[in-house]
Amino acid sequence: SITEVPRTVLAAEATCDPASTTETCDPLTPGLDCVGGPAVGSFTCAVPQVLSAGSACVVGDTAAVCGGLCVSGVCLDTNAETEENGAANPQPVTLPVLVSSTIDPAADVDCFSFTLAEEASLLATTLICAPNADTDADLFSDDSGTLTLIASDDSSGAGFCPQINRVVPAGNYVLCVQDFGNNAVSGESVLQISARFAQERPCTGQRVSVTNDTVTPIADNTTINSTVTVNEVGVVGVVGDVSVTIGSVTHSFVGDLTLTLLAPNQTAVELSSRNGSGGSNLTSTEFDDACLEPIAGGQAPFTGCFAPETSFDAQIGGPANGTWTLRVSDGAFGDAGNLRSWTLDLCIEAEGGEGEGEGGGEGEGEGGGP
Repeated sequence: SITEVPRTVLAAEATCDPASTTETCDPLTPGLDCVGGPAVGSFTCAVPQVLSAGSACVVGDTAAVCGGLCVSGVCLDTNAETEENGAANPQPVTLPVLVSSTIDPAADVDCFSFTLAEEASLLATTLICAPNADTDADLFSDDSGTLTLIASDDSSGAGFCPQINRVVPAGNYVLCVQDFGNNAVSGESVLQISARFAQERPCTGQRVSVTNDTVTPIADNTTINSTVTVNEVGVVGVVGDVSVTIGSVTHSFVGDLTLTLLAPNQTAVELSSRNGSGGSNLTSTEFDDACLEPIAGGQAPFTGCFAPETSFDAQIGGPANGTWTLRVSDGAFGDAGNLRSWTLDLCIEAEGGEGEGEGGGEGEGEGGGP
């Protein structure tokens, strides 16, 4: 016979272990469960919170879950397509959105319409790709029903599925998905359509610029750290704005490289993740949330201003003084190079939100290995 061992009943807010055989969250409290997880560092007896579209989210957090999917830290609802939604009758959507698309029958075309109120960096990509899908995505501008093709792709995204990533002006748009060649069917795919707008952060505090021009070798398949120190005497404030300029990275295959900025509190922002394929070098490459052109859409040597892989939002409001680190990782064998110079630009705001005047900052830079 099997003897059931009584479990200790835990009340709401108690620390719990979802794998425990000796404890359980109170089963008489509706919805109470052991939630949380490694993503938030702990488990607690609580009723899971269901987040609405647009809310901030953390993948792996079972205490606060999206009604749809958590994508890049934001909850997006998954919307079912509404047939017939061809080019003549596109399905209206509001960005950001996740929408399902099933190409069936073979000549099926699924189209979705949306409006951008201002210039934006538009991303239309396949998050969940149907097995054996061979789909093509076409982006059209819509001038009172007259569609003009402005971009097309069938294999730039994950799993060689379509992805369109480009800067477009304000206006009306239609995105259509169909089988490549329009002669086969595919299962359900989930498309993400989102727009990123320039983030201008006015600076009312003190501007600081610190450069490290110590040449640091980037060996094959290794990680290096190059640092600068911000130490504004008499200024105790938080980050109001941040940008990074890579003066020079010489490397014969920049698609090997991932660049990450770490704040003094170790909050990380990914600047670029293995972009540029077999191109060489980064030269005068600025990363700034005020820039619309995505770094993933650029070409080596990436001269100009680009939006980083992830926004600097995570570092805004954090400590300004201290050691800032540019981490460069080479993810493959066969090519090497050097980090020659980089510059950190900050706006330091008083913690209460009032600026202390604009001025030039000073600091020190060091380069180093892993």
